[in-house]
Amino acid sequence: MDNEPIAVTNLVELIDSKGYAEKVTPICASMSELPIKAHSFDAILVESCVYIMGFEEALKQWQPVLKADGLIIVSDLVWLTSKPNEKYQSFWSTEYPAMSNVDTRLVQAKKLGFEVLDDFTISDKAWQNYLQPLQARVNTLKASMPESQAIKDIQRELDIYQSHYGSQFGYHFFLLRRNAL
Repeated sequence: MDNEPIAVTNLVELIDSKGYAEKVTPICASMSELPIKAHSFDAILVESCVYIMGFEEALKQWQPVLKADGLIIVSDLVWLTSKPNEKYQSFWSTEYPAMSNVDTRLVQAKKLGFEVLDDFTISDKAWQNYLQPLQARVNTLKASMPESQAIKDIQRELDIYQSHYGSQFGYHFFLLRRNAL
């Protein structure tokens, strides 16, 4: 599911080319307004976008579409220290004001009726596998779009990630099971 039609169209083409059209149904819709009937999913996987709705709100809205004992696998950017550096705290207070720590997210999930099956922080190596190609793409685009605010914003965030990802903050996965209805 994505609310960007071009992304969904590209996904449809990829799914068709791989022979998965009978197994996967891409939907162009907002994750905050799911056009899905209640109790219809066994699992939901959500990577790196829960900040748009907020962790608790996302779980509240997605829980009804899960079957009893359904799973949500969600990643969220969290603080990995109780005393973040002022530079990073200042940056993230603007970019993700609701950013919290792992323990808070675990309590929130349990309070909303989820059992925590597992949780872990994405390794620095895994994160670099994402950041390095993104940095290369930004470097390529800078030449043709030197005044692009979007490119500047992405570069600023890349600089923050490169400097202290894994020691001050990181993406953390939560594997949650909906308690039986």
